[in-house]
Formats: sequence, structure tokens, C-alpha cells
Amino acid sequence: MTAGRGAQRLDKWLWCARLFRTRRAASDFVEQSSVRLTRHQKAQRVEKPGFTLKEGDEIAFALGDSLMIVRVMGFAERRPSPAGAALLMKRIDQL
Repeated sequence: MTAGRGAQRLDKWLWCARLFRTRRAASDFVEQSSVRLTRHQKAQRVEKPGFTLKEGDEIAFALGDSLMIVRVMGFAERRPSPAGAALLMKRIDQL
């Protein structure tokens, strides 16, 4: 986990957090699905994989049959182990 960097591309973060098997799959998902970002109590739809996430952002998206809401807790330069990936996010809700 990188403490010094305070931002990262959405597609790379989704891949590093091990929510998608490939970065391409994460990129395609963002372009084709509805991803909602909440920053400073303001919500917006994100459609571009290159959107810059910051620590503390909350993202919501449907993955399969469940709605996932996660808070960005950190970033990684390389894809970490599953244990390391768990440190990148905090699940807020899973319906």
C-alpha cells in the first residue's frame, strides 16, 4: 500500500483492489456500467476509467447481483496479494 500517493486511476485501483481479474476488465466495466462516486457528500456518475480517485472517496457499483459500496483507503503501485488488497478498501455496504 502506498501512503505517499494520494490519487490513482479508477481502473487501476479496481484492479489493484482485486475486484477484477484484469485491468482491461476493470476499464471495460467502468465504461459500460454505472459507477457512482461520492466525494465531500457530492455524488456523481463516473464513466471514464481514467477518473482520478482520492483517499476517502466512496464508490458504488453493481457487481453480479450485489451492490458494493467501498471507501478508498489507499493505493498500490503494483497489484498486491489478497491480504494487501484488503487494505486498499473498506466495505461500507454490500446488499
